[in-house]
Amino acid sequence: MGLFNRILAPTDLEPRSEAALRYAARLAATEGAELVVLHVLTTVGLDLDDMSHDPDAARPHFEEARQRLDDLVGRVVGEGVPVRTDVVFGDPTQQIQIAATKEGCDLIVITVKNRSRVGKLMMGSIAQDILLTVDQPVLCVRPD
Repeated sequence: MGLFNRILAPTDLEPRSEAALRYAARLAATEGAELVVLHVLTTVGLDLDDMSHDPDAARPHFEEARQRLDDLVGRVVGEGVPVRTDVVFGDPTQQIQIAATKEGCDLIVITVKNRSRVGKLMMGSIAQDILLTVDQPVLCVRPD
């Protein structure tokens, strides 16, 4: 048995995030670990009025995210790596913390993106929040 038994790889489904997922998949294969790939839906780009009045309004967003996540995992993660995927809604940092704890993950592999100081101030940095708040070790991978 390797150093890691279960690795969490959160993704925002953007191409620049694939490097971290590829790295996590290779590490899982080397370690004989299970890979958990998580996508967190946020309020960005969603019609909150529809969602607050009709709980079923979120279903298409979840279905689209699930399909995109499954396509990404199928394209990036190699054969022989045990992998599970999940799509959840909420604050990315909180949902990543919850998933890491609930799944018993030994490691979180994330993508770090180079943003300007103004970008960090306006948009925040999920990677920084994760580094400062989770209990598990975090491996940061730069985009390709």
